[in-house]
Amino acid sequence: MAVRPLHLVAFSLVAVAAVLGAYAWYLINQEQEPDPFSMTLLVSSSDANGTDENLTDVVLWVAVAQGEPKPKWSEVDVRLESALGNETLSPPRLDISDQDDNGRVTQGDLLRLFGLEPIEMQGRVTLWTDGRAIGMVEL
Repeated sequence: MAVRPLHLVAFSLVAVAAVLGAYAWYLINQEQEPDPFSMTLLVSSSDANGTDENLTDVVLWVAVAQGEPKPKWSEVDVRLESALGNETLSPPRLDISDQDDNGRVTQGDLLRLFGLEPIEMQGRVTLWTDGRAIGMVEL
């Protein structure tokens, strides 16, 4: 029995379609890892400190929060890096305003830094969690 060229072409097309279909199914069902969390911080305002006009208060705004999982604010370290050294900020020098009260870093949240010295205003604020930086802004 002779194989006709038309049957050979049809069988080849079916075989290629089956292989491509199996590969597409594999790609679709493969678990996609979420993008690691990152954020963009912007300096919203800076004003003279209420008790000492030689010091400055700064408000930072979380402009963009992307990726998953979103970290809890309680697990985030806010570090001020300047010529004076590195300092992990905490109250009373730091106030975090969680605008949607979900306890997690989300777009629109505010960080208030109080009593920064002029040399610290030349520094940078970096947010850290799980040993990696998730956001940074130059003051």
